[in-house]
Amino acid sequence: MKLFSILTACILSLNIMAGNGDPKDHDKYCAKVKDGKAVVMHDGTPISGTVTLTDGTQVMTDGTVVMRDGTKVMLKENECIDKDGKITKENQTKEKENESRK
Repeated sequence: MKLFSILTACILSLNIMAGNGDPKDHDKYCAKVKDGKAVVMHDGTPISGTVTLTDGTQVMTDGTVVMRDGTKVMLKENECIDKDGKITKENQTKEKENESRK
């Protein structure tokens, strides 16, 4: 019984360590160039269809973004859009997170 408890604790701690990324990252859609084509990635996987964000903004698979007011913009490589429709550079997001941890 004691061995089972130790194994369970080890497995749980490994799951926690594997998921140490910022939960905010799960709400971001980032533009990448893959095989010469622009794609939008979410959690490391290309999106397969149009995604509607919480504010009504739509993100297309090729990086086209239709804002809530109908304005169209194109995500550039390494730009991300969060669930609220805010566009940032992927590097800026990580730099801000690092600064807030200091």
